[in-house]
Amino acid sequence: PHQYLENITSFADACRNTTGRIPPKRKRHIAFMDHLTRVHKVIHMIRNPFHNFIARFHLDIRNMERSSHYHEVPPNTPQGFQQWCNLLDTTYQKEEQELFEYELAKQIRLSPCHGEVFKYIQWHNLVFQLVDDVMGVESHVVYYENYTHHAKEVTTGILDFLELPTAVSEPREFKAKDYDQEEYYTHLQRRRMRLLAERIASPKTWEHVKHYFPLFKREQEEGGGIEVEGDEEAMSTEEESEETLTDESEETTTTDESEETTTAESEEVDETAEESEESEEAIEESEEVEETLEEGSEETTSDEEGDDRRH
Repeated sequence: PHQYLENITSFADACRNTTGRIPPKRKRHIAFMDHLTRVHKVIHMIRNPFHNFIARFHLDIRNMERSSHYHEVPPNTPQGFQQWCNLLDTTYQKEEQELFEYELAKQIRLSPCHGEVFKYIQWHNLVFQLVDDVMGVESHVVYYENYTHHAKEVTTGILDFLELPTAVSEPREFKAKDYDQEEYYTHLQRRRMRLLAERIASPKTWEHVKHYFPLFKREQEEGGGIEVEGDEEAMSTEEESEETLTDESEETTTTDESEETTTAESEEVDETAEESEESEEAIEESEEVEETLEEGSEETTSDEEGDDRRH
């Protein structure tokens, strides 16, 4: 978490860095902008977060395959995506619990791929904050997928915003990578990711990204206002399955506690029995001593009687 937590200062510094490849050898070159005052307008691109997470997964897997630090690399498949998310979720669990307040840490823990959700929302939060509160310049929001379906309108909107002449030629065909979300996420996972995103998003960020996080039918009926999507029965089944797991976990805990109580009671009974046995042994010893004393007393009395007769 410490590696991806940003504030407005660190984010602004990072934004002033840029990289490029300079011909003819196309070596990687890093440039640093001295002052953000050189920026007069900002184009802010937003991509479907669920597609963004999958794209980052594919990139990370390729990097992991080229690295020698990983003995096992998840497959580049929907099942591998789940493994990758689980790996990210469990690696920094202890740090996250220490870093975030209890309720947020709890919600983070419940959301799959929560680190990716957090970074996505944080990035857009900071862009809006930097542009509106620090730089005070105009911004133009572009949705990545609109390049595929409305390329001409998107291009015209960008040129108008930059006060540049309208393009004479048709824009080059662009097809945004589209992923089948049903293959990569369950309904319950998407619901929990939405709950986390909504919690940490600024009002302006949420206004621009909430259409990517649809409510399911039952949530819509309960008063939500986001587009309905998904199979309510499937989500209910997932919830029931999770509740069953939770109940089983609670029952196991209760059983463990019961077993501990029973064990403790058994130990107490054993201790009581041992004490009772020790007590009985002590009584027996006491009785034996008394009998010995009595026998000794009788013998003494007999000797005395014998002496009396002699006299």
